[in-house]
Amino acid sequence: MKPREIGVNIAIDDLDPEIREILAGEMLGVCISALKQYGISSGRLADLSNRAIARPGETPTASRLAKDVDQLAKLASVWMGSVEYVDDAGRPKVLPIRGTAPSFACLAKKFFGRRTLEEVVELGVKTQVLERVGDDKVAQFGGCVIFAGNPCLMLVHAIQSISCFLATTLVNATSNGSWATRLPDRKASAMIAAENVDKFFGVMRESIINTIEMANRWLMAHEEKNIKAYNSKAVKVGVHAYVFRERPPLSVR
Repeated sequence: MKPREIGVNIAIDDLDPEIREILAGEMLGVCISALKQYGISSGRLADLSNRAIARPGETPTASRLAKDVDQLAKLASVWMGSVEYVDDAGRPKVLPIRGTAPSFACLAKKFFGRRTLEEVVELGVKTQVLERVGDDKVAQFGGCVIFAGNPCLMLVHAIQSISCFLATTLVNATSNGSWATRLPDRKASAMIAAENVDKFFGVMRESIINTIEMANRWLMAHEEKNIKAYNSKAVKVGVHAYVFRERPPLSVR
């Protein structure tokens, strides 16, 4: 008898039913524990879980907010890499907020269409992509969009990261041992003294930023405009990189 399948290629007969359900419960427990720390009650989480079961995989709000972040990252990349937007030393210019190119208004219109200019500026400030210089100029603060300090964007980041990571595990679970079909997925971790945590963050921060910037440049050069040349369908790929620090879950009711 041919085994029933989950999704695309995972055969249910390959999984121990009891272990599968125990692990599924632990995964849900991890997610619930984290969401409680955002101030969502157990009762409300139960209601939201029922709604999620009825609409599995749907993330319209997270997708909309994530698109804003993606567009902001592209804006920052053009600001760093286009000749008209960098100075003689190759650094991003301080730009007038309004006016003709090179101006922030031109970049905002290219990547955010009809969104208000002030809205795009505020998003850039909140995510530490840019900073205001006086009343009418902005300077690039960094090449990466920073979610830290913004609970809603951190939830968006969590949703996207979890979705992408689970998709990666599904591919790797069905690769039948073939390295050619496995997606790169590595973790380095160890117990260290608390005093060394900031040192580790410092060591990894620059390499993570460089990796993401390199990935953004490559992906922008091979985006959908080149798909027709290959006569191929579009497939979303990317890199999620983060440094983690485990901590015991807070006791939140």
